[in-house]
Amino acid sequence: MNKKVAELINDQINKEFYSAYLYLEFANYYADAGLDGFENWYRIQAQEERDHAMLFYQYMHNNDEKVTLKAIGQPECELTDNMAPLKKGLEHEKYVTELIHTIYAAAQEDHDFRTMQMLDWFVKEQGEEEKNATDMITKMELFGSDAKGLYMLNSEMAGRAYTAPSLVLSAMLRTGPVKRASSFFRTLPLPHCPNGAEVRPIGADGTPLFSYNNHCKCRTAIYFHRELAAAN
Repeated sequence: MNKKVAELINDQINKEFYSAYLYLEFANYYADAGLDGFENWYRIQAQEERDHAMLFYQYMHNNDEKVTLKAIGQPECELTDNMAPLKKGLEHEKYVTELIHTIYAAAQEDHDFRTMQMLDWFVKEQGEEEKNATDMITKMELFGSDAKGLYMLNSEMAGRAYTAPSLVLSAMLRTGPVKRASSFFRTLPLPHCPNGAEVRPIGADGTPLFSYNNHCKCRTAIYFHRELAAAN
């Protein structure tokens, strides 16, 4: 992997953990305000950001790159009313989108197609994150000034449940050379997804990188990889 790309991804790990920290700050604000639904929404958002950080972390290790963990900055934002975290959240997501695009451009310049393929998921994810943030601002503008409307919004936010990322980066097998691991990997049948989604390996070198289609949320690939590691 190109040195610049590796450095950018390493920095992104820190940025994603900071995002989790920032959203926990938002959750903390709403908890103090008695809006447990909004608190729930941002607690889950913080968990998703941690997942993003770990995806970048795993990708670095899968490509034999050293990860340097840096200090996570303290969130610095003045949250004066119920709208403030929402607007700060949209601003932050736009910032993260720029970071992802910067990594993508660096990978494209170096013809690092594997990294570009991995980042495709994050590009799409950021589009969804920005839309969610924009929708929350719109709803708060429409209904947040009314006590009944705010109560209904809070109830809606309370209904959010955590779902694992559809992108799964399994750890490389550490019991032997890559050729041996990938050769063993190819001898095993692919697992069956109970939800009907296709589970398929990606990567010409046999790296156990999995992708779900149809946005399947089952953890088939993770269970499969655990079985593979145990069998080897």
